[in-house]
Amino acid sequence: MVAGGAFVVTVALAAANGGYSPSAWNWTTLLLVWVLAVALVLRERIALSRFEMATLACLAAFVLLTGLSIAWSHDSPQSILELQRGFLYLIGLATVLASVRMRSIPHLLGGLLAGIAVVATYSLLARPFPAGGEELDPIFSSRLSDPIGYWNALGAFAGMGVLLALGFAAHGRGIVSRAASATTLPILLTTLYLTFSRGAWIALAIGLVAAITLGSKRLSLITALLALAPASIAAVLISSQSDALTTPGASQQAIAAAGRDLAPTILLLVAVSMGAAVALTLADRRFEFSAAARRGYAVGLAIVALACLAVVFTRLGGPLELAEKAYVSFAGNAPEEERLALGSSLNQRLFTLQSRGRVVVWEAALDQRKVSPWFGSGAGSFEQYWLRTRQAPTQSRDAHSLYLETLAELGWIGAASILVTLALPIVAAIWARQQGLVAAAFGAYATFMVHAGVDWDWELPAVALVGLVIGASLLRLASRQGRRRKTLPPRVRNAAIPLLVAAFVASALLLLGNRALAAAESAADAGDWTEAEQQATTATRWLPWAGQAWQQLGRAQLGLGEAVEARESLLEGARKDPSDWRIHYDLGVASGGAERERAYEEARELNRLAPDIQALSKPAPTQESAQRAE
Repeated sequence: MVAGGAFVVTVALAAANGGYSPSAWNWTTLLLVWVLAVALVLRERIALSRFEMATLACLAAFVLLTGLSIAWSHDSPQSILELQRGFLYLIGLATVLASVRMRSIPHLLGGLLAGIAVVATYSLLARPFPAGGEELDPIFSSRLSDPIGYWNALGAFAGMGVLLALGFAAHGRGIVSRAASATTLPILLTTLYLTFSRGAWIALAIGLVAAITLGSKRLSLITALLALAPASIAAVLISSQSDALTTPGASQQAIAAAGRDLAPTILLLVAVSMGAAVALTLADRRFEFSAAARRGYAVGLAIVALACLAVVFTRLGGPLELAEKAYVSFAGNAPEEERLALGSSLNQRLFTLQSRGRVVVWEAALDQRKVSPWFGSGAGSFEQYWLRTRQAPTQSRDAHSLYLETLAELGWIGAASILVTLALPIVAAIWARQQGLVAAAFGAYATFMVHAGVDWDWELPAVALVGLVIGASLLRLASRQGRRRKTLPPRVRNAAIPLLVAAFVASALLLLGNRALAAAESAADAGDWTEAEQQATTATRWLPWAGQAWQQLGRAQLGLGEAVEARESLLEGARKDPSDWRIHYDLGVASGGAERERAYEEARELNRLAPDIQALSKPAPTQESAQRAE
């Protein structure tokens, strides 16, 4: 049951565009609240360690501060959305700690791995068997992103799966589980490669080093890595040789043909990986090595590792030189030939760190922090700050770093609460390092933590919730190491039930509102203004604070020719969310004279570099210039 639940939630969130939409948060919260309530009612004993209680308390403090920030937020409707997502993470962590027994943790991690593997398989199959009738953006067709919808997030998602699979292949309880886990490695690593996500590869490398460093059974883990790596490396290398799969802007027909050619090879390498795992398992059962032999093996591995480092430093330069090259590349000052290579092959992208755009948004987050260092500008306020202050027309809803964005939006207190929340499972992993699966789970968790620092994984529950569940697993496993646990008294459990009932009802109502808002947007995009008006009216009923709901109602009314009603709805939307330039712009469209100019000026103050805003500043073409253009 534990494995099945983890599998279903992982796949469902990934299939729902990574869980990016508020309605996905709401239905997931409903499910988890129900599971937690059942556990509180039916389980005879629920005991939590100090690590577990501290982690829950810190995450609860983070969510509480997110909710309180609505009072001073520069974008209060967005803060309410952040509160909904943060509450999902809190409920997810509490559900695992309260309902999953320690002996069931391998099943929980196995369910996560199975879900990640299914999602990665689907992503690969989208290449040889694409959905018909839909023309994809060249970027999306060149880099794997479905079903999560963002290639970097899919890369991190697959990276966590790689380390879980390696852990089960090395320390699984039976030959079937070890072989099944090994079969996922070529699929996961090929998926990761075809996302061409540099951050995901770096996070995976750090996670692998962390797993090897922490584990008390590191020799077994390294041996499994050496035995299983050839098949996966071959899969990646063969994939990298396909021009259609590695050339930006390749046609969808060429990509599909290349995918169909690649599929049999991947299947063969999956079988090879499975055979290697079976052979490794049988060898483990048949041969027993002395302590001296293991020490000699460890020394040999260390010598080989040092030799590899020596070759790297000889060919590429010493550590300081490599660090300098990495900084120059990342800061956007890469040589001209490196920049040209990026446009000709996606393979080259993996060998440069050029990311000037990432640096710019990080600098913006640090600047926003100065507005209110201790409590921040309010959860979810980064986007409006970015639009108001940016120097180039680059879109960015998030600061591409959980830690810097939290620092900007919730100040030092918020940053400290999330950092302690995420750090406590690391401490727990150190306590529990003697257990076989801990090292691999810790590596997967480290992969999540590193990648969350350089991208917007927190906004995608398919990635963030998986990472938090792995962290919760580390907390549970640490409880086995003789750590004192405190049983929740009946009065605490009884008091939690009404709160969960309230959370269930609130999530259900929010789900109604968020689904209606999404339906209104879809109907408006399709030009069905009557349906858009009906759905937007429903959204304003259940989400009265959401300026976007009133904006959609105003747009629908304007489409139906109801100009007066449209202006009233947009005015209400502007009162609810005065920081949203889009509402002011639409209000300008619905108004006339001086009122139109005031609305446009307000929109210009909030986002002066928006194309629609800049178009307002261009003079209308004269008859003579129009004739010249013709």
